[in-house]
Amino acid sequence: MSLLKLLGDGRRRQLAAEASRERRAPVARTLGELEPDRREHEQLRLRREQIIVSDLFSELRTRFQPRATPDGRLIAVERTSASVFADLQRVRQALSSLIENALGHGAGDICLLADQLNGLTRLHVRDHGRGFPHHVLAHVFEPPRRADSASDAGRGLSTVQTIASALGGQAHAGNAASGGAHVWLELPARPTAD
Repeated sequence: MSLLKLLGDGRRRQLAAEASRERRAPVARTLGELEPDRREHEQLRLRREQIIVSDLFSELRTRFQPRATPDGRLIAVERTSASVFADLQRVRQALSSLIENALGHGAGDICLLADQLNGLTRLHVRDHGRGFPHHVLAHVFEPPRRADSASDAGRGLSTVQTIASALGGQAHAGNAASGGAHVWLELPARPTAD
């Protein structure tokens, strides 16, 4: 007779619930690192500062290059003098999510580049894979509706949009003419009057 059969129904249910929580805990921790609480979107605690983009890109390349190297991929960083006025932790979180998506769903080298236009800094992440399916592009930043492997990237991208919006900017996605996914954030380059 198994140990579970010796236990009463209530204790079996309690053990099953505890095991289920333990299996979900690592996933919840990971999502918590990547996804701000939607209920607190308006109340995200932001510590805005002037961020030197080249320093942030170098940090991200150092962090992610070891994951790209075994597949023969590079994290390429274009030189830039751009800066952005934002919360460093949140911008790092958003760009990390984009790089994770490029590593998991893209192909070829991953390029990090920035430019400035009309008071905005655009932070680009681009890979050289197949890009987004055209039917997905219009909805790429919407939260996933189903719990399946295809929605994992969608969760990260909806988080990126949430962060960009909280920082007074926007996130955009498209496919590069030469192939590959191209996602970028547009954020204020300097402090703005509220």
